Amino acid sequence: MADGSGPAGRGPLRLALAVLLASVCVSLFFVVRLQPTSAGAFAILAVWLTVPHGAMAALLSALQRWGKPLLP
Repeated sequence: MADGSGPAGRGPLRLALAVLLASVCVSLFFVVRLQPTSAGAFAILAVWLTVPHGAMAALLSALQRWGKPLLP
């Protein structure tokens, strides 16, 4: 289907979620490599860098559920 609601329409969503997951892993890798001095600093940096990715993943999933196109 051309509107992205069929099984073939999930390809762009899976690709976008895979890219978001990869970017979260890279962000967390850099947080670990920075070696924050306390657990609190580590937690704040990790949350600061991963919350936007989670929000984007939730938005993409919601758009898919509502039948909105993921790509222009």
